[in-house]
Amino acid sequence: KPLRHFGDGLVLLDWDFIDDDTHIQFSSTQAHGPGTDWLSMEVHDIETGRLLKRWLERSDTADTDVPLASIRGRVTDGSGEALPDTVVSIRASPAAEPFALTISTEGGQFTLQGVWPGQHELRFEHPRFKTWVITITVGPSAEAIDAGAVTLERQPAPEE
Repeated sequence: KPLRHFGDGLVLLDWDFIDDDTHIQFSSTQAHGPGTDWLSMEVHDIETGRLLKRWLERSDTADTDVPLASIRGRVTDGSGEALPDTVVSIRASPAAEPFALTISTEGGQFTLQGVWPGQHELRFEHPRFKTWVITITVGPSAEAIDAGAVTLERQPAPEE
């Protein structure tokens, strides 16, 4: 399948096959966050085109005074079991495109990179569970933020 991101008007600066050529990683120019000339970095699965990870990085001309933090945590179900394959994203407002995104690991762990200071929406999405959204405030520090364990509620079973 073609990757949807190619062809949406962004200028690709650099790309490479990674993970034994099963994924493609690329950077593109786009004005994001505080300042200008931030690079949007993405990793896609080549076979499905699925977006696996997105984060921001500074270009050579971006404002270096703005600290970028990371947010880490673990996603679980109601019994405390890890929830792999949960899409964890962060956006500046509910209607905005996520500027950072990742997929939780087999152990339910996640790390979002490139988060600038401010109040953001942190969203957790899994097909068998209700979407969970929290508001998080990131201070002016480059230190990692531990979001702890986030528990998702199972979707009700469809009525027959």
